[in-house]
Amino acid sequence: MRPDDSEGRIGHYGSRGCKFESCRAHPSDAFQTCTMLRWGRFARWASYYDAAAEIGPGRVLAKLTERIVKDPLPIVDKPAPALAEPSARSRARLVFMYGGQGTQYHLMGKQLYDTDPSFRHAMDRCSAAHQAAGGHSLIDAVYDPTGRGKAFDDVLTSHPALYCIGYSLTETLREQGIRPDLVLGHSLGEYIAATVAGVMTFEDGLHLVMRQARLLDEHRPGGMLSVLAPPALYRARGDLFQGVSLAGVNFEGNFVVSGETGELARVQAALDSEGVIVVRLPVRQGFHSPQLEGMRADVVALARTIPLRHPRLPLYSSTYASSVDPSTPERRDSYLWDIIRQRVRFDELIASEFSTPDRYFFLDLSASGSFANFIKHGYGPAFRCAPAINQFGNNVASMKKLREEVVALQ
Repeated sequence: MRPDDSEGRIGHYGSRGCKFESCRAHPSDAFQTCTMLRWGRFARWASYYDAAAEIGPGRVLAKLTERIVKDPLPIVDKPAPALAEPSARSRARLVFMYGGQGTQYHLMGKQLYDTDPSFRHAMDRCSAAHQAAGGHSLIDAVYDPTGRGKAFDDVLTSHPALYCIGYSLTETLREQGIRPDLVLGHSLGEYIAATVAGVMTFEDGLHLVMRQARLLDEHRPGGMLSVLAPPALYRARGDLFQGVSLAGVNFEGNFVVSGETGELARVQAALDSEGVIVVRLPVRQGFHSPQLEGMRADVVALARTIPLRHPRLPLYSSTYASSVDPSTPERRDSYLWDIIRQRVRFDELIASEFSTPDRYFFLDLSASGSFANFIKHGYGPAFRCAPAINQFGNNVASMKKLREEVVALQ
């Protein structure tokens, strides 16, 4: 363990043979499953989330360990689908995936910013554009060392920062000759995907997320909870989840609810008492819920000021669980609003559009590496995915590994 990387890190912790390695409690991804961990349910639980600030690593880890000891089920790997005949196969298509609110944390991409000129140049350009449009320095805000371990939940900064991180990672890979064959967005990440696909310019996309962030900041507060349990729990417990909305499903072991802070606190306390792992995401808005309805007219009016073009690349939407062309008349007025208002259907998108996973290689360009965890623990070994960065380890090494895996596909 590096002396300067000890905050919030659990070096090794054992419980009846369970060994955790370098699991950081940090906003947006409280746990990552290490390869030595062989309990199926923990592999589903340990995929995503911001737990440290509100729950604390000791409390969550103790709960997880207790559940694992009581229920030590082995990982059951899903059978891989039959591969296409060699003559019909070609290079796997590269899918660039972009994440949204809840994946952010202070110092995201810092090591890459310090060491990679392409990433630094892209982030500097983004920050300068943000300042020119009336914002502050994103570099100063994101890379402020005093923010380490604190929730990054100010939408005025997190909204444009996430947009710029995804865009900058894309530019970095392009400089290295790695370009997407298709793009996929999740919540706010759909704006990044649309920009990369050529639907809107970088400047228009940044203008959109900045103006939208101001509207969100003026709206009544709310929040989101990530529940590490099957979504059937939400459907079966209408009494418990009354007052909150199903905001999205990421895979069979995880769903997200959204709503007002008081209702979320009630749901969290109830699930916590039942031993269900629940994590408060670092957001102050009730994304993907009726709580946003009061700003519909303003967001739609803002969206109409953004020119939308036919995508140059296939663009896949977690909102619609399909490919999408936002420039068509039926989508033109609704697309940019639906991204933050409608439920995220990532699970349906993967099932319907990527049923032959050997044809694809997924590159996770979210800030937290969350998609790589979704894919690993939710969709089986036939799906190949690598994160560009995350907050648990050496991002220079993770980018190098990603490049090597892509080159091996050629």
